[in-house]
Amino acid sequence: MRHFTIFFICTFWSSYSFAQIRGRIVDSLSNAPISLANVSLISDSGKALGTVSSDSLGYFSLIQRPGNSFAISISRVGYSTKHISKFDFKNSTMLDLGEIKLVSDEHELTGVTVTGRKPLVEKSTDGIVYNAQQDQVTAGGTAIDVLKRTPMVSVGQDGTPSLRGSSNIRIFIDDKPADLFASSVADALRQIPAEDVIKVEVILYPSAKYDAEGTDGVINITTRKRKFNGTNGTINANLGLRYQYSNMSLDLKKDKWILSTNLGAYAYHNKNSAELLREDSEENEVNQNSNSTSNGRAYFIGGNLIYELDSLSNIYGGYRFRHYNSGSNKISQNQLFSRDSILTEYQSEIENLWDNNFNSFNLGYSGKSKNKWRDAKALVSYFSINGHEQYESDQVREENVDYSEHYMGHARTGELTFQFDLNQKLSSVFNFEAGLKSNFRKVVDSNQYSTLEFSKYEYELDSARSNEFNFRREIYATYTNFIFTFKGLQMRLGGRYEQTKLHNVFKDSVLMIPDYKNFVPFFLINKSLGDKQTIKFNFSQQILRPYYGYLNPAIDYSDSLNIEFGNPYLKPEITNKYELGYNGNIGKVTLNASIFYTHVQNGIENIRYPIAEGIFANTYRNIGKRDGYGTSGNLNWRKGKFSLVSNYTIRYLILKSIALNANNKGFQVNAGMTANYKLNHGYSVELLINYNSRSILLQGYRDGWKYFFLSVNKKINKEKITISLRAETYNRNILEDLNTDLFSQITNTKYQNFSLMLGLTWKFGKKEIKMPTIQQGTSD
Repeated sequence: MRHFTIFFICTFWSSYSFAQIRGRIVDSLSNAPISLANVSLISDSGKALGTVSSDSLGYFSLIQRPGNSFAISISRVGYSTKHISKFDFKNSTMLDLGEIKLVSDEHELTGVTVTGRKPLVEKSTDGIVYNAQQDQVTAGGTAIDVLKRTPMVSVGQDGTPSLRGSSNIRIFIDDKPADLFASSVADALRQIPAEDVIKVEVILYPSAKYDAEGTDGVINITTRKRKFNGTNGTINANLGLRYQYSNMSLDLKKDKWILSTNLGAYAYHNKNSAELLREDSEENEVNQNSNSTSNGRAYFIGGNLIYELDSLSNIYGGYRFRHYNSGSNKISQNQLFSRDSILTEYQSEIENLWDNNFNSFNLGYSGKSKNKWRDAKALVSYFSINGHEQYESDQVREENVDYSEHYMGHARTGELTFQFDLNQKLSSVFNFEAGLKSNFRKVVDSNQYSTLEFSKYEYELDSARSNEFNFRREIYATYTNFIFTFKGLQMRLGGRYEQTKLHNVFKDSVLMIPDYKNFVPFFLINKSLGDKQTIKFNFSQQILRPYYGYLNPAIDYSDSLNIEFGNPYLKPEITNKYELGYNGNIGKVTLNASIFYTHVQNGIENIRYPIAEGIFANTYRNIGKRDGYGTSGNLNWRKGKFSLVSNYTIRYLILKSIALNANNKGFQVNAGMTANYKLNHGYSVELLINYNSRSILLQGYRDGWKYFFLSVNKKINKEKITISLRAETYNRNILEDLNTDLFSQITNTKYQNFSLMLGLTWKFGKKEIKMPTIQQGTSD
C-alpha cells in the first residue's frame, strides 16, 4: 500500500508539474506537412531547453514546466527559420500552437544541395520507381487508379494492367505475387486502397531472380508500413453511376507487433452490345446482333501480421478471403445464309450465373545480417479457388422455343509454393544472389451439359459433351545472379533453370505432354555518365506458359455458330529480348528512353476457322514467330504546383505462321499523359489520357482503347478528409477485323463506358510519436 501511495503521489505531482506544448508545421503555400523540422525551446538566457523533430505529418510535442517564460525556434533545410516571441506558459497543462507555417527559402546556398521532396519518378538499375505518395491521390481510389498514373503502365477496361503495351507481365504486392490476393490481377488491385500505396517499381529488365514467366516486365507495388506505435486507418467510399466501392483498412503497431487488415466490397452494372458479320469462302454468311446486361458484386477481408525479431529481421503471416458472384443476360438475333438463301434464323437467350470463393495463406521470414551484407527471405504460400458456373440457353424460332440446354460447371484450383532467396555481398564490388522455388498447382474442372427433352419436358444429361478435366502442374526452379559494381559501372549476369511437369486427364484418357525444360539467361550493364545520366544494355530470355483457360479442351456450345475450346498441347512462348536504354535529368525534366528488339518463338494466338456450314471454331495455337522492333520512353516534369508525366511505346510487329500459311504486320502505339495542378485552399485538378492503337493479330486487327479521366479533389479537416468528383470514359466502340483466305469477319462491340463518381477518403487514428531528441530538460 505504501508503494502504491508513493507512486500515486509522484504521478499526480508530475502531471501538474510538467505540461505539453504541441503544434503542427506546414508549408506556407501548399499547406503540406513538413517533417523533420527542428523545434527548439529557448530560455530567457538563450539556452536551448530541448529540441525535437516534427513527424511525417508535421506534428511535434514538447514538455515544459508551467510558469516559465520561453521562446520557440523552428528550422528546416530549405525554409526560413521561424521564431515565436517569448511568452509565459502560466499554469496551463496544455499549449496548442496550432498550425505553424514555414516560408520556403528560395536563396541559393553555396555548396549545399537542398532536396525538398522525392521526385515523382526516379530511375533505378532495372527500370523506374514511381513515388505514388508524392502524387495526387483520388479520393476513394484503389491501386488500379495508382497504376493508371504510373509511367509505362496502362490499365484496360477490366482493370488488367499492361506494361509498354504488353499484358505478359507479373504483378507483386509487397514482394508477394498478386495470386495471393484474388483469382485475377484486377480483383487483387481493387483490394488495395490508393492511399496505402507508397511506390510502384516498374521493372523493365527482370533478372533471373524473377519467374521465367512474364516476358515483358514486373510491377511491384509497395504499401504503407507503420513505424510508430498506435492505430491508424483509412475509410474509402465510391459512389458512381455503374460502380460502387467501399474499403476500410486498419494498421496497428504495438512494440514488435504490426497488424495490417482491410475489408471491403464492390458492385457493378454494365450494358454492352455487339454486331458480328462473317462470310466464308463457301459463301456462307452469319449475322449476329446481341445485347447483354451484367451485374456483379464481391466482398473481401484479409490481414497480415508481422513480428519483428529485431531491427533487421521479422517473421510474418497472412490470410485473405474473397467471395464473388455475378450474372448476365444476353439476347442475340442470329441469321445464317448460304449463297443469299437463308438457312436458319433464331433468337438466342442465355442467362449466366457465376460465383467463387477465394482463400489464401502465406508465412514468411525476412532478415539481414548485422553488417547488412546478407539478406535472406523465405516464403510458403497457398491459395485455393472454388468456383461454380451455370447457364440456361434457349433458342426461339417464330416465338416458340425449339431447343434448350442447361450447363453446370464446377472448378477447384489449389496452388502451393515454396520459395527461398539469398542476397550475399562478397566484397565492396561483388554481390551474389541465389534462390530456389517449387510450385504445385492442381485444377479439377467438371462440366455437365443437359438438353431439354420436349416430350417429357425434362433435362437429360448429354454424356458425349459432359466431361471432367484434371490438370496438374509442377514447376521446379533455381537461379543465380552475379552483380559487379565499380566506379559508375554495374554488370548483372545470371540465369534461371525451370522444369515444368504437366499431367492432364480428360475424361478417361491421359494426355501425354512432354515436360518443359528451360534455361533462361539474363544480362544487364549500366554505365553512369556523370551524376545525372546513365546508359544501359540488356539481354534476357523469358517464357510464357499457356493459361489454364487456353488448355482446357472442354467445348463451349453456348453460341452454336461460334464454339470455343482450349488446346492442351500448347507449348510455352519463348521470348528473346535486346534493349538499349538511356536515363537522364535535364534541369527539372527526367527522361527515360530505349530502343528494343524482341523475337518470340511458339507465339500463342487466338485462332478462328470454319468446321461446318457457317459454324466456326475458336481456339488457341502456337503460330510460330513474332518479331517486334520498337522504342519506348517516359518524361517527367515538375515545377511548383504543376507536374506532368508522359510516356510512349511504338512497336512494329511481324507475325508469321508457316503451318497456317498466314502472316501479318503493322505498328502498335501506346501513349499516355498525367497532369496535376494543386490549387489553393486544398483543391487540386488532375487529367489522365491514355491511347492504345489497334492490336496486330495473325488473322487481322483489333481496335485499341482510349481512356480519359478528369477529377477535382478537395482536402479538408487538416487533410484527414479528401473528397473527389471524377469523370472517366473508355472509347465506346471496339472493332475487330479478321481477314484470311478462308473467311472475313467484322465484330463491333459497344461498351457502356462513361462513369461519373463521387469519392470520399477519411484518415483516422493516432500515433505514439518517438521523435529524436537532442536535449530534453526543464528550467529551474
